[in-house]
Amino acid sequence: MQSRYYLRYVFWTAVLISIIPSLTNTACAQSLNLEGQSGGLATPFAYTLESKPNRISFPAAAFHLLNGGDVVGTHFQVSLAVGFLNRVEAGFTRSAVSEGSCEPLSNLFDRGFSIIHGKAALVLEGTGNANMPAISAGVLARYQRGHIEGGLGAATQNGDIFVTATKTINRIEQAPVILSGGLKATNASIMGLAGNSPSWDLCGFAFAGVNVGGLVLVGAEYAQQPREIEDFENADVSGIVTFLVRLTPDDKARLAVEAGVISLGDVIGPGLEVKADSRYFFGVGYRF
Repeated sequence: MQSRYYLRYVFWTAVLISIIPSLTNTACAQSLNLEGQSGGLATPFAYTLESKPNRISFPAAAFHLLNGGDVVGTHFQVSLAVGFLNRVEAGFTRSAVSEGSCEPLSNLFDRGFSIIHGKAALVLEGTGNANMPAISAGVLARYQRGHIEGGLGAATQNGDIFVTATKTINRIEQAPVILSGGLKATNASIMGLAGNSPSWDLCGFAFAGVNVGGLVLVGAEYAQQPREIEDFENADVSGIVTFLVRLTPDDKARLAVEAGVISLGDVIGPGLEVKADSRYFFGVGYRF
């Protein structure tokens, strides 16, 4: 069954690639992810938004639409971030949701929430050695309303503390490879879309992609999630898998348009079928 899902991801990624024209330039394919950090879709890169050494950058903005299906609903994320001193990044994201139609499970995912995040470069790429990756650490906090009808009443809060390393390998000039990965401590369930997990867990994440001609980034990523959901016994949440195609059509890579498929999970426990194993997302970003 799992092999069928992954074949579906490969198929839709191939379709997305086939509709992008074969153009080349030397621009970078970096943009804001679903939560407003510079990165892939579900994972942060160690790179920070470019700014002058003693200055604050102009802001970067992004909009993402994630079609989670009848249970998870459609999520809309609007993000704004800035860079500081060419080593620090901070931003804000607001998430809204068009609620799914499968009650009572859709109640798990019907909360909009706000995200505040920050990331600082600990080691710049190439420091002391050409093979040295960029290394950064960061924090992320989510604030969302509770389910009054579920008896929670108070707002739900969760967050991440993470360390990530990213390396761009330029052995092939027109197709540099981007590798990224790290660890995060988190008490969020499905990146906060399902609220809290019952405790803080250590989770890994990874990204691998090829930046074709500096114009098209084709990549895949995996983001491990806490297995449990607070107040839902026997939940067994799988990791998030995405396949991403990001197009940067202008020479300075200010505009980024991306699309792909994402797996948030299918059956995540007895009676918990979220039907979000193969869903699509769309995003557009701009660096001012």
